[in-house]
Amino acid sequence: MMWKSRVMTANLDPHPISSELGYASIAELRSALDSGTITAAGLADTLRSRIAAVESAPYELHAIIDVELTTPTALPNGPLQGIPFLVKDNIEVAGWQSAAGSLVFTQPALHDAPILSRLKNVGAVPLASTNMSEWASAGSRLIENGYSPRGGLTGNPFALDRSAGESSSGSAAAVAAGLAPFSLGTETIGSLTMPASRCGVFAFKPTRGALSTKGIVPYSPKQDVPGVFARSLEDLRTVAEVLLARELGEETAPLLTFIEDNDLYDPEQSSRTLAAAYDQAVMTMVERGALTQALPAFPLEAFNAMMHVLYLELRSGLNDYFATRPGTLVQNIGELVQWPVQHGEFNYTNDHFAEAASLGKAPVSRSVGERAFVALFDQALDGGDVLIAPAYGPAEKLDLARRGRRPTLGYQSYLDGLSSFAGWPTLTMPFMQDGGLPVGMVLVARPHCEAQLFAAALELIDAGVAGQFVRPTWQLPQRG
Repeated sequence: MMWKSRVMTANLDPHPISSELGYASIAELRSALDSGTITAAGLADTLRSRIAAVESAPYELHAIIDVELTTPTALPNGPLQGIPFLVKDNIEVAGWQSAAGSLVFTQPALHDAPILSRLKNVGAVPLASTNMSEWASAGSRLIENGYSPRGGLTGNPFALDRSAGESSSGSAAAVAAGLAPFSLGTETIGSLTMPASRCGVFAFKPTRGALSTKGIVPYSPKQDVPGVFARSLEDLRTVAEVLLARELGEETAPLLTFIEDNDLYDPEQSSRTLAAAYDQAVMTMVERGALTQALPAFPLEAFNAMMHVLYLELRSGLNDYFATRPGTLVQNIGELVQWPVQHGEFNYTNDHFAEAASLGKAPVSRSVGERAFVALFDQALDGGDVLIAPAYGPAEKLDLARRGRRPTLGYQSYLDGLSSFAGWPTLTMPFMQDGGLPVGMVLVARPHCEAQLFAAALELIDAGVAGQFVRPTWQLPQRG
């Protein structure tokens, strides 16, 4: 059976025999499953073969850690019946290692996280765990984005020596690579938007607290938010509606506000290609009634205060988690500071963990600190409903030999990270390519206004401004 393609073709696929199924949408897969053209087991087997090809030389994407080798024979009836999906390694799946990329857990998880149960209850099939920045980038600022001792260093399927972002790198790269129609990730500060932007896929983060974080290895139990990656807005909406248990239709078109950011026109931070593409997008949408607004001043003092709060939450959250999960080789965050040196991973320490272990009382409470970011978004929206900006510039090169993080010098709008402090929902979508590398667009809405995000994204798609997934080019690592 041939499925109608909704993506643009690109360079050679690493596993052509599986590419049709690999890049099929949820609706196309459901149709094939319902008609008996394929079975859930057959679909999962095909994707396992695709994973093996993508994870092998010469590609070695390192997006996948563990693969589930069996497929249930009886699946609950529901909108995702028989649909395979991928799970970030910090989300517990009963019987899987679910280790946040670390080697400190000697026993598999005992239970499914609630977010996983919700998907399995409508027939979705967890296929594999995805690689991630170890400890969701909470341990050290020195290791490369997307690296973990369990999974290695995740590459970007557009150019394998480029970053796939942090910390849900494997989840985004795997969806871009056609390894499953959707995947689960988590975000504490930018860890859904950055990988989505870098890998040219969609991502959705709901309002903080809308989904349970139980069964997720914590960075901050109070700021962590699980989310979804997909290749189309339709697939993203399908999964989001299952997770939120409500429809995300919007009868009234939201008023869009586009950010005007001077950093976008600074040649040391952004290319003229990206700036020109954004200018054209804004011009198109302003003609359709959108607003523009200058980016408010970055609240650095509030940011630093909230990072202090975040590190205290990291310390207490991990310590509590270690006390409740069997088979853990450490008892507290302090024991993780020297772990990389003691176990031969690296010749440096987990400096973030060291800082978190030594901190005293926070300068502000979380609720007080959040007000600065809520005020920033209220000012930026200027009466609008959805705030929009480019997410990040194209992916930087990875340090493939040393795994030492290279500085990110390209453009960042900061909207995704600041939305994490405010607790507001975001949607990231493909925008354009700069030098053959994807760049995303990030949309931010007020709490519990997820439907407005999807309505705004649909407007951008209808206007031809954003939303076109392009298959990866699989450029092998280059010198320089």
